Amino acid sequence: MLSIAIALLTPTAAHAQDERIFIDPIAGPPGTTVIVTGTGWEEYSSRGLSVLINIGPTQLTRIVPADGAFRVGVTIPEDTPLGATEINAILGNGGAVSAPFTVTPSGTEAVRPDPETIPQPELPTVLPAVPATRCAGDILPVYVPGYDDQTGGDWVVEEVTRRLEPELPTGVDVLDAEEVFYPSREGGTATPTDENATQRGATELRRILGSHDDACFVLIGYSTGVIAIEKALWSLPADLSSRVLAVELFADPKYWPAQWQNDVPAGYSGRTAYWANPNDPLASGLQYLGLRTRAEVEKCLEDARQAEFVSCATPAHLPSAYAYWTIHAAQHVVCVVTGRCEGESPTSTGNTVTSGDTLWGLAEMFYGDGSLWRRIYDASRSVIEAAAQQHGFASSDDGHWIFPGTPLAIPSTG
Repeated sequence: MLSIAIALLTPTAAHAQDERIFIDPIAGPPGTTVIVTGTGWEEYSSRGLSVLINIGPTQLTRIVPADGAFRVGVTIPEDTPLGATEINAILGNGGAVSAPFTVTPSGTEAVRPDPETIPQPELPTVLPAVPATRCAGDILPVYVPGYDDQTGGDWVVEEVTRRLEPELPTGVDVLDAEEVFYPSREGGTATPTDENATQRGATELRRILGSHDDACFVLIGYSTGVIAIEKALWSLPADLSSRVLAVELFADPKYWPAQWQNDVPAGYSGRTAYWANPNDPLASGLQYLGLRTRAEVEKCLEDARQAEFVSCATPAHLPSAYAYWTIHAAQHVVCVVTGRCEGESPTSTGNTVTSGDTLWGLAEMFYGDGSLWRRIYDASRSVIEAAAQQHGFASSDDGHWIFPGTPLAIPSTG
């Protein structure tokens, strides 16, 4: 029988209270990702005790329960014998709490628990994490790509680095970014519905962070990479959690028919920003159709259920459609890393083009002088030109061609 052990690493035995674990799914083939949720671990939380996650003798990660609860993903090894086994959480007093799991043949579907027959955990909406601390180490940006994303994150990392470097103290540098390589990056069937792919992304992200002893981190995720980051943060050890200074999440595919629907733990909320293009149906929902018809969006989501990533990903879900938000994301990073917060939020400095708009007319509306149109064009050049190219134009002709749904930055008059 295989035990997936959550072993306590402390020389002092803790006493069992009402510790319980819940697993989802309850059956599946080797390679299945199982979400293990623990409740009733208040004594472990109050004492700051680490919980070591093992598969047999192999250590995967460790976590500190927060407010008596934890959630972490583990993967059933490929060489696991078929049949009944248990997932065990080892108590500090030598006992264990267990949940049965059945290993089924490869190619079979995972079986999720029936909420009417198997009790489900009562958790807070999100679990708190250890607050971030200012650290004197260098800053490492880590990019977790989306589905079939070969950009390397340059579209956002360069802007973050450009704005952050001048604000750092002497002797503190922004390191060359690292990228998380996992199945979704290469496309194929590893869409946001692929729990194993995103869990592997989370595992690889934790490995990269753990390989840097002194650095602090800026995490950047796009699309499927958002899910991988969310999963990683729910099980990140306290010593790493305290060095995650900023989290920038773009195009969260929360309207994809995916199973993972959690945001980041509450303790990260003050250092996390979600950025959603309002015309992106996967990130903003079907009510924001923009230039896309409802039939197109519905076909996209149906194809997504068949693991076929098609035209719904373009143009509004692609990194090129998020150029406007990279500026504000970079400002957010500077704010949470250095404490110097300048500029305004995109909601108070932005405007979305509607049918009939011109830059001259918008300048008249915002500034009272249409001749100041170039202020808007210069501040929004990248998204205006991207929109023009997406509509078949070589360029916007200096902002002459603008299209409904394009988000514009409106600089102040100062």
